[in-house]
Parts: sequence; structure tokens; C-alpha cells
Amino acid sequence: MTSHRDLVELFGETNVTTWSYSELRKIGLAPGSAHALSDVGLPQNTANVFTTQVEGAPSMFSVHEFQLGDEPVKILILGGPPGDQQMRYFLDVNDGVIGLFNLAEGRRQVEVINSTIHEFITFLHLYGDYSNKSSMATPGERRELTRRLSGRLKEQDSFAFDQPDSWWSVAIEQLRS
Repeated sequence: MTSHRDLVELFGETNVTTWSYSELRKIGLAPGSAHALSDVGLPQNTANVFTTQVEGAPSMFSVHEFQLGDEPVKILILGGPPGDQQMRYFLDVNDGVIGLFNLAEGRRQVEVINSTIHEFITFLHLYGDYSNKSSMATPGERRELTRRLSGRLKEQDSFAFDQPDSWWSVAIEQLRS
């Protein structure tokens, strides 16, 4: 499991964001998820897949409640893809999964992308490490780094790759091309 130290070593102390455990528990996060965000944190930017520095609404760390059929849903906004003001990553407070939603008119959709916040943080860490290493690699080395990254991510959270058009499957495929 990725630690706060792992994130700081890769992204730098000032580029890792943590939050108050008690505040996270007040909104209803399970202890494990609250610890992950308070003790480990999130990188502020991970290559071209994640940033906590989103513009517009919904803002980072805002809480939203709504009904989905008969089920009450409560989500915590974590960030978004860099440069995309229509998409947001979220943590489902009730069941702990990480999702991504698109608010663009005519393209509204929601996708579950990781099983837990721990898996999401690890994916961001591994992707950031890949990005650093691949920037100075030859094309052959980059292919090998991509192969290893894909294997490690699938081993970490195979759910994230269940569909060939899932968020992480597409992100890895773009690295291959």
C-alpha cells in the first residue's frame, strides 16, 4: 500500500494534500478511507490523469447528496483530470468506491474506476512514477515501463480493468500508442 512518504518522495512535500480525519469522519467516511486521505493524502497533480486543482463547480472536497433510484448517494469530490472542467473524481461515501463523472451536456455519465481510495492512491503513485521514468526513457524502455505499469495496476486492482473501455484501460492504451 502506498504511504504518505511514498507520495512525498515522488511528488514533493508541498504537492501532497491531506485532510482532517475528524472532518472526513463527520461527513460519514469509513475510518479506513478517512485515514487514507488524512494520513497518506493525494498528489496535487499526476501527469495527465489527476489534479486536485480543479476550476469551477463542483469544487474539490465538496460533498454532494442525491437520490439514485431509491438509494441515497453521498459523494466527496477528490479532483479531476487536468484541463477538463466537466469531469470529476469522487469517493462514494457509502460504499468507498472511486468514480469519475462527466457533467458535459449530452455526455453525462458515471464510471466506477477503483475499488477503494487506497487503490486509487496507489494507482496515482504508480502512474506518477511511470511518468517520471518514461520521460527520460528510449522508446523500447518506455514500452517495457508501460508493460510493467499495466501489470502492476492490474495486480493491484483488477476491477479497474474489467472492461476494455474503462478509464484505466484507456489511460494505459494511450501510453502504448
